[in-house]
Amino acid sequence: MRASEPLHAVGVDEAWSDLRHHLDWTVGQGTVVFIAAQSRDQLEDMRARARMWTARARTSWNEAQKGEDVAQWLSRSLPAPGVLWVDGWEDAGRKVMLHRLNELRVRLAQPGTGCVIIGGPTQLLADAAREAVDLWSIRSLTLTIGSRVAGRSEFAEAPPLDAETPVPTGDGYRSAWRISLPPDLRSDEAAAVLREVERARRLLATDPVAARRALESSTYGRLQLGRVLFALVRAEIAGMLGDGAGVEVILGKCIKDAPELPDVLSSQVIDAAWRIAVDFGALESAGMAADYRLRRARDLVVMADSLEVRRDLSIALERVGDVARARGDWGAAGEAYGE
Repeated sequence: MRASEPLHAVGVDEAWSDLRHHLDWTVGQGTVVFIAAQSRDQLEDMRARARMWTARARTSWNEAQKGEDVAQWLSRSLPAPGVLWVDGWEDAGRKVMLHRLNELRVRLAQPGTGCVIIGGPTQLLADAAREAVDLWSIRSLTLTIGSRVAGRSEFAEAPPLDAETPVPTGDGYRSAWRISLPPDLRSDEAAAVLREVERARRLLATDPVAARRALESSTYGRLQLGRVLFALVRAEIAGMLGDGAGVEVILGKCIKDAPELPDVLSSQVIDAAWRIAVDFGALESAGMAADYRLRRARDLVVMADSLEVRRDLSIALERVGDVARARGDWGAAGEAYGE
């Protein structure tokens, strides 16, 4: 195997892009991937996307159960098709795990063996190079996830975006969702977040990768509003790059985070997530968004029934039915449409 290492830390989306292409191109080949992350959340994001990839590729996913002896599990599990995920985040047990993988490396040469992904903190790479020299020498990909820093002028060519107008892109996709901040939620930080979102959405038209890097380089993604709104654009970028697993994982987390925002914003985010999910065929996320909208509509009917509330309930039921129909669940679709 030929080693392939980034020259610097990259964002989660860029790291996943590299890993996804690696998985696509090496199906049925025994490969070893190391992922070093700055935070547990980053590593969990990569794990979720890799697992979603196996589901979409209709191949197997293997990982040790919580509390299971990892060394013994590796001895039982290797070789394995699909993806075998090894968690090396905790210091305790990491060396034993690396030693066992080093001993079992010859099993990766067997036909039909899949990809072994070893994830952990940045210390993992130094430990692997020292404690599992032979395994380290046959790695096929090494990913370091961190924060991307861009120069001030790197993305300066993005023209301003009229927030009232859908954003057309080169492949015919139109980024048509909108977020409107009520006066009481407007602030300098919120305005800055919206400007960053608009800049990235404008870049979608010509260069989705540049849009992704623009978001990764922005410090406003650390804010609650920025994290949620950036996720909507990141999901669009993933969809435009053919990354269905990325769309599902990014939107899924966005939908879970949206209720932390004020109601007037969370409902807009959920509607935007629904639109993006439908556009890119992300049925799990579309179902989550539709279910959230239906629960909220039912609550409003109880609290303040009106024609407008009833209209929202009708829209929510239609969305639930649409998702069920797309999944082939005609019974659930008929129930939703008929209510």
